[in-house]
Amino acid sequence: MACGSLCIVADTGGLREVVPGDGTVGLRFRSHDSAALGEVLAQILTDDLARAKLVSEAREHVLGFDWAAVACRTREVYLELVAAGASFAVDP
Repeated sequence: MACGSLCIVADTGGLREVVPGDGTVGLRFRSHDSAALGEVLAQILTDDLARAKLVSEAREHVLGFDWAAVACRTREVYLELVAAGASFAVDP
């Protein structure tokens, strides 16, 4: 996305967080469904204007991801868990 590539992903795991299901920055298809992938590809590869818009919007979207913000939020979650009395087991 940051390099200006069209982003088409399976609707699974963390990909859902990066590519929203509204079709504004990339396209998702049902996991393990080659027919669904084919439909998405046929749709976007035949529409130059829509494809260009997706690529443009995707670049702006992905530039909003920031590892410093992720680290801060992760720290906040751990602090909330500690404050709530959660314990963590660590396997050697």
